[in-house]
Amino acid sequence: DLDRAASDLERVRANLERSPSFPSEIGFYTTKADLSLRQGDLGNAGSAIRSAVFLAEWALRSFPRSRARRQWTEQTASAYRDLVAWKLQQKDASGALEFWEWYTGAEFRIADAHPDASDNLEFAVPPDLRDAPLLVTPTIVAQQLPLIRQETVVVYAMLPEGTAVWVYDDRGIASQWIAIPATDLEEQAIQFQHLCSTRDTSIVALRSAARRLYDLLIGPIEGRLVPGRRLVFELDGVLSAIPFDALVDRQGHYLAERSSIAVTPGLYETLRLQPVSSITAETPALVVSVSAPFAEAIPPAPDTEREAQVVSNGFHSPEWLNGSAATLAAVRNGLRRAQLFHFAGHAVALPERNGLLLAERDSLTQQARLVNADSIDPSLLQGLQLAVLSACSTGTPLSPGASGTESLSQSLLRSGVPNVVATRWNVDSAITLLFMKQFYGRLLNGDDVGDSLHSAEMALASQSALAHPYYWAAFELRGNAMRLSEE
Repeated sequence: DLDRAASDLERVRANLERSPSFPSEIGFYTTKADLSLRQGDLGNAGSAIRSAVFLAEWALRSFPRSRARRQWTEQTASAYRDLVAWKLQQKDASGALEFWEWYTGAEFRIADAHPDASDNLEFAVPPDLRDAPLLVTPTIVAQQLPLIRQETVVVYAMLPEGTAVWVYDDRGIASQWIAIPATDLEEQAIQFQHLCSTRDTSIVALRSAARRLYDLLIGPIEGRLVPGRRLVFELDGVLSAIPFDALVDRQGHYLAERSSIAVTPGLYETLRLQPVSSITAETPALVVSVSAPFAEAIPPAPDTEREAQVVSNGFHSPEWLNGSAATLAAVRNGLRRAQLFHFAGHAVALPERNGLLLAERDSLTQQARLVNADSIDPSLLQGLQLAVLSACSTGTPLSPGASGTESLSQSLLRSGVPNVVATRWNVDSAITLLFMKQFYGRLLNGDDVGDSLHSAEMALASQSALAHPYYWAAFELRGNAMRLSEE
């Protein structure tokens, strides 16, 4: 029981004092906070959380901005989720949201690493916890509220006892609690993603699952959603697998019919993205098409070159790299000058190998060379406004713990690219060609990226043969979708 677990935990303390280390110390205080929260003891929970978060913040400042900080995010997740749950139990929904953003944006709010920084988390030795300062609630969300006039931001955080959801914009912050076990939510999310990502699944079963998830995730906050305002979702964990566009409301309409939808990487990261500028026919564009990558057992994509031609035709002076001409060196050189990057072809999304596939041989692996987070230096992307990754599963999040890397879409955002359009699942090349015609037609006619993507979705969804979300909901916009207004 909880009392016995608390007693056993106290006996562990003496061992920790003799052999302190970051993982063991933060594990101790996080477990103590968990137990206190379950017992309803907010005082002891607050004390344990304060110590755990102090340790986590100290460790974060000891690591460079690299793989170690992404590992830190995983190792410290429980401490910050407990902090958020503690604030919610104190009826401080705004403070809970501020701390959630503080945690998810940690890499971007701490600019410089310690001069003696190490990539090995095991080397971090905790300081004296008697010096732990009081937790001061950040205010970054409150500062941005008056500027969020054209969107509504919806944030989810999966916590030990359920899921918190916040809604915020220039009207203020509202919060709701979704009391469903994480395992149940995970099962529903994975099932729905499968129904959407497979073209021959039953549309009746899909819409039924979509309605259940709508009632669960959107229903509690439905009154805060205003037609015409873009919905910007900040997702957590398995919720990232859900195509929110395809959720179905009580009137039988898809959520995408209400407004355009985008995904934000979090407020701290969003504020570090490059300022958004319009895409016009004069925009320097790099278009890359690879229908048949080197030595990969993948059928050629017959519409890849046609898609690249359509995109190139929209710009006055595009650079189009096709097939064997699309070497990694050529792509890098093109990115130095580009404000728009469009890739049409194939991708691989595995924990150990991920990226866009080229027709060039990698001399080390003897496989197709990749355009990925490791091969593209952020310095090449300083002018890039929009990346469209038109290949299979280019938006699939990768676990840092599994691979030590991140997906290209994540890397582009981390490098400051303000808009990334990526795919949620394996796409049909012929339908993608239709989608891109609609998307670029609106984009080059003056619409922003989010509205152009939404128009393309609705154009395809209106055709009976393409009514299944597999066709129209495959692409997702990530990045600076909030269009923060000037004062």
